[in-house]
Amino acid sequence: MITPTFRLDQNETQLIIIVEAPYTNVKNTEIHVEGDDVRFYSAPYYLRLALPGHVEETDNSSAKYNSDKSEFVITLDKVTPGQHFDGLDMLASLLAPKGQPKAKRPLIEVMEEDSDVPPSCSMQEFSDDDWHIDQVVQEPTGEEAMCSQHGYGFANLHKGLLNKYQVELGEVCEIKNPDAVPPAKRWAEKYAEEQIKFSDDHYLSDLMLENDIPRLLEFHFDSESLNTLTPKNVDQMKILGNRKFILDKSEQKVLFFGMIDIIFSYCYDWRTSEGSHTIESTWNISRISASLSWFVSFNSIQDVIVSSLRRSLSFPLHRNWDLSMKVFQDTLQVLKSGPKGILVCLLDIQKLFNERAPYYLLNVLFIEEYCIWVQKITQESLHSLTTTLEQELQKVSKSHVNFDLPELEIAARLVEEEEMEDDLSTVIQGIQI
Repeated sequence: MITPTFRLDQNETQLIIIVEAPYTNVKNTEIHVEGDDVRFYSAPYYLRLALPGHVEETDNSSAKYNSDKSEFVITLDKVTPGQHFDGLDMLASLLAPKGQPKAKRPLIEVMEEDSDVPPSCSMQEFSDDDWHIDQVVQEPTGEEAMCSQHGYGFANLHKGLLNKYQVELGEVCEIKNPDAVPPAKRWAEKYAEEQIKFSDDHYLSDLMLENDIPRLLEFHFDSESLNTLTPKNVDQMKILGNRKFILDKSEQKVLFFGMIDIIFSYCYDWRTSEGSHTIESTWNISRISASLSWFVSFNSIQDVIVSSLRRSLSFPLHRNWDLSMKVFQDTLQVLKSGPKGILVCLLDIQKLFNERAPYYLLNVLFIEEYCIWVQKITQESLHSLTTTLEQELQKVSKSHVNFDLPELEIAARLVEEEEMEDDLSTVIQGIQI
């Protein structure tokens, strides 16, 4: 989810929250108010505010969308009229959960194997509570942002690649100028592209007509093959070598989320190719993964789920909800196989990308360093991640992807029933004659 640009104002009796949301679907907007806790959700935006005072919804409250300015204006009543809310211009403090001050973000360093790394920089443990939404104040989006370089790739370590590989990058990913596009804009453009690419007709065709979907759903994903590193895998690992990454906990968390995103795209291709990669495999993996195609970073496990579902329903040949959810079960199998099983998949992706120019660039940006990093993750953190993913998958519904899937399916069923009634009526008339 994107933390939207926002600002706050107040008068004696009311608090006014202005939320910029140019890519929103207004009808799917939700606002929850409870004391000093205000939550705004309108895909792809999520905003949670910890206010310096209490507000409430009354008959005087309102929420309006200004289409000319692409912004919501939310007006709430103060519980104590006349109370002045301090610090409304300190936006970051309003985003941070109370009692959890944000730590200063350290610089990222990549160390060689024989370097001395302080113990505090080692891989940190994660609990189930670590996998939910983090919010950050969005960067400037004007000339200031365009003049700076924004990181991308593994842990956002890379910059300046466009100067050498502009044509190649244009062939393997959707984002055209990553150095100049800030993270929030990447998310917004990704979301807008998915809205355009999703096809009602394609989705309904895969849903209603006889096709390959039943066979693909029956395909057996053999997780046993993930338990063994082949001699070729070992050779790949020798070439990659070893590095130590100095990353704080939030950066490591983003890497875990990106790992799920990439493994999902791999599992989608593996299931739809029925265990034998095709000439389309590199395209499938690179397009379904938002990490590889848009260089986005995920803030929560919910973001990963929704993004993977949206892209698997918008781009590849087979677009089916049950198929996408089945692929998530495959993804869970990979995660449960441990670091070795994940590494086997990543090494396979590396091999595919190296064999198909210019996809090798995605190896340089993401996959090679992921192959090294995943060997250092702990089983405890991976178990926590997998447990949370399983829990969140149980909560997801078709309405979350914001493609109006329930409405589409109802309309299609009604048309199908009408056609069946017409056919039956024709048969009856023929008998009577």
